[in-house]
Amino acid sequence: MGNEEIYEYLEEIDDMLYNVIKNIDSVVDKRILSRAKQIINDVSWKYEEDTDND
Repeated sequence: MGNEEIYEYLEEIDDMLYNVIKNIDSVVDKRILSRAKQIINDVSWKYEEDTDND
């Protein structure tokens, strides 16, 4: 699996979390999933950057 494919998967997960978060009523669950989304975003830029170098 290459960096581009990893980046694409992370972007899909990010999009899914966005949709889940906007449909959740629990504030606690929203905060937890928002933090997970933030971590994924923090990691995905590295793979996006590496795809430019391939």
